[in-house]
Amino acid sequence: MADGEIHYFLAGGFGRRPGSSEDNEDTKITAWVTETFTSLDINGITLYDLTTPK
Repeated sequence: MADGEIHYFLAGGFGRRPGSSEDNEDTKITAWVTETFTSLDINGITLYDLTTPK
């Protein structure tokens, strides 16, 4: 991420892994992305451009 190698994040619709908790790394990453970047809706898919913070 810091090196600019990841440009997009797709959110939602994947469900939780069996045995995972609310306080896992996936949840923390998703929370950070949704708080930091603007979302775009493309045909019902929520996409975040990680190159452009809010």
